Amino acid sequence: MNIARLTEDKRAVADSSQSLGQIYYLKGDLLKAEQSYMAAHYGYAQTGNQGGLANVFNGLAEIYHLRGESSKAEEFYIAARDMYTRVSYRSGLANALIGLGHVYRLRGKYSKAEESYGVARDIYAQIEDQLGLATAIKALGDVYHVQGEYSKAEELYVATRAIYARIGNRVGFANAVRALGDIYRLRGKSSKAEELYADARDIYAEIGDQLGYANTVRAMGDVYRLQGESSKAQELFIVARDMYTRVGNQSGLANVLNGLGEIYHLRGDSSKAEESYRAARDTYTQIGHQSGLANTLIGLGDVYRLREEFGKAEESYVAARDIYAPIGDRLGLANAAKALGDVFRLQKKYFIAEKSYIHSCDVYNRIGEQLGLANAITGLGQLLMEQNNFTIAEQLYLKAREIYAGTTDKYSLANNLWYTAWLYGSQKRFDEAELRLVRRTIG
Repeated sequence: MNIARLTEDKRAVADSSQSLGQIYYLKGDLLKAEQSYMAAHYGYAQTGNQGGLANVFNGLAEIYHLRGESSKAEEFYIAARDMYTRVSYRSGLANALIGLGHVYRLRGKYSKAEESYGVARDIYAQIEDQLGLATAIKALGDVYHVQGEYSKAEELYVATRAIYARIGNRVGFANAVRALGDIYRLRGKSSKAEELYADARDIYAEIGDQLGYANTVRAMGDVYRLQGESSKAQELFIVARDMYTRVGNQSGLANVLNGLGEIYHLRGDSSKAEESYRAARDTYTQIGHQSGLANTLIGLGDVYRLREEFGKAEESYVAARDIYAPIGDRLGLANAAKALGDVFRLQKKYFIAEKSYIHSCDVYNRIGEQLGLANAITGLGQLLMEQNNFTIAEQLYLKAREIYAGTTDKYSLANNLWYTAWLYGSQKRFDEAELRLVRRTIG
């Protein structure tokens, strides 16, 4: 009787520790959450409670995932998955598969991520778990999102938002709204993106979700950056950086460091840009975030290109391309091809530059990435102008300008007007050149 009571007491303590771990996790206090889960692990192990152990493994995996410790996260998700399978707890199994999918997605293993999310979705549908179903559909949308398949991603995000609205889950609803904002931002529809981000931010603030709030603030910073409002963008990135540091989210921190690198780069502060990009690169490398690492290598290449360190720039772009290729990141591949076109053009390697620009245009066009397409067309126009093919260069500049007009990227539009003015000046069409420069000045 005393042994039974002792066992019950240990299990009760373990249950309390696990519940505390969940509370600390939701509050963003990952250290206390880990300590509570470890205490629960000790109690469940002593009493042989496999279901409790599986929950603890899953909880610890979530912590390690947020910290960017992907190897440990994978290890604990797999342990949770196997134990949930052993005790026939289907809901827990699906939850572990979702977490495992997140690890694979951040490593760029998109096929494995999609497979894991798909199995979880089917389980949730079978057990009629609407919240889990929405989570799995949102996760599948994320896989399409990072591969540049924006239409598929948007369709899934809209479906997810509808489920969250129906069941009254505000966190999930905010996540879906923010994800839709990301899609609109990447399509160059900044006004709509900003509106969605503001809605998500307000929900996160009301419910006290610090990580969600930080993610949204960072995304709003990206919108301002694209609109040329670098001071506002920097301010928001710094707020997000401090929040990520406080909650211990390494992936978010790396994203912000990358964003700050872009701002410093646009301002011409190459030393600060390189420093920020290097910090982001090191963090991405540490946590095994392949697509983030490749994005940062593109940024570093841009810094080297503007310094006319063309060998280092090409090396960085090629390294990024070689990461994008095996993980199937088509947007990244297009960005790398466009960047290589720039560096080849500046070295007057016109034949290979033209091939790179045309390849990037084809990929951008296939995935519906309008801003990237306009940038690549502009680069191709510069190449032809440098070879005195003014007629086709002008046509390309005008085509790119039409695309820019449908976005809110003022910086790229201003550059396009400058290149057009330069072209007119080269042809002694001075009145037209003046008009382009005036339009560039007044925005």
